[in-house]
Amino acid sequence: IKAFVIAPIFLKSSDIGALTSADANGLDFAIVLYSYPIYLYLNFSGYTDIVIAVARLCGVNTLPENFNRPYLARNLPDFWSRWHMSFGTWIRHYVFTPLSKWLLGETPPSAHNAMLAISVIVTFFIVGAWHGTTLNFLIFGLLHAGAIIVSAFYGVVLKSLLGRQRRKTFEAHIIVQILSTTVCFHFVATTVLLFSNSVSSLASTLKIFWG
Repeated sequence: IKAFVIAPIFLKSSDIGALTSADANGLDFAIVLYSYPIYLYLNFSGYTDIVIAVARLCGVNTLPENFNRPYLARNLPDFWSRWHMSFGTWIRHYVFTPLSKWLLGETPPSAHNAMLAISVIVTFFIVGAWHGTTLNFLIFGLLHAGAIIVSAFYGVVLKSLLGRQRRKTFEAHIIVQILSTTVCFHFVATTVLLFSNSVSSLASTLKIFWG
């Protein structure tokens, strides 16, 4: 139902070409922006539900769930621990962890933060290339790498200003949780537009809409 009934509805309304119309307005922009991530989740998670179900019908009960309410994530690291979890686990174990361990072992402590940042960039460059080898997918990966680095830096600054316990209290506040989730979702919703549109088409369309 998710993949074949509901998802196609949102695919139709996610056409960014609708924004080139002379009477396109903010509502049209919101429909396009929100429709594609909804379609992507319903389609992808629907297919994995089918795979898990078929495996269970065949007596294989070891396939894990692949999505855990990803659009409720509070930051990008949280999002990637909830979205396509099998791939996230693989890329973490076989790319990020060995690469970061090697870089940290080959450099002095003063360079460790830079090495971790490099590890994130390389990992998400591969994430982008895994989705597709065209420029838009590579930019998607690098944007997510940058957001994760910014998120980590923000956490360090917050901890230095508030301390460990006050930081936990601050982040547990309902308003902070809502704001964090909202910002994270809108970042993801914006960047996944690169999945179905080239950089040039996105730029030209948004120029027409905002111009």
